[in-house]
This record gives sequence, structure tokens and C-alpha cells, in this order.
Amino acid sequence: MINNDIYLQEFIGNYIEVISSSNNNNIGLHGYVVDETKNTLIIDHSGKQKVVPKAYSKFRIWISGNPYDLEGSLIIMKPEDRTKEKRRYLKN
Repeated sequence: MINNDIYLQEFIGNYIEVISSSNNNNIGLHGYVVDETKNTLIIDHSGKQKVVPKAYSKFRIWISGNPYDLEGSLIIMKPEDRTKEKRRYLKN
């Protein structure tokens, strides 16, 4: 499912899977997002925290039970900046 509003959501706490990546070792990684930086997502995969760069990766994230595909290059920003964008978007 594609939804442009999904790029404005909070990702921490949601289930995610890496569906493509320039690093073949990251493809198929899945688990819950436990932290996020400007350039990475930190995923709890089988009890271990894996750091996955957003650039050159594509993700499938489940929010409210629905899957959404995300281009990593479009979410390269600080998470707090993304939520500010959401507030600005909702005002308009």
C-alpha cells in the first residue's frame, strides 16, 4: 500500500521489514523499530539491535495493522523534524 502521509508518521514502536537494500545482509531484517536517527533505523531483530541506513534501502512498515512501503531516501531527516512537518501539513 502506498500513502504519502505515511512519511510523516512516527516509526518507533512499529514493526518493519527491510525489503531492499544496497547491503544484501540487511534484506529480510525485520522487527520493531526501537530508535531512529537522521540517517538510520535501529531494529530489534531477534533480540539484537541492528542499525540499518535509510539511504539505499526500502522498507515495509506496519502501522495500525496495515503495511506501507517506504523509500528510505525520502525519510532521511531527524524524526522530530518529520513530526514538525506533520503538524505543518495538518494545519494546511
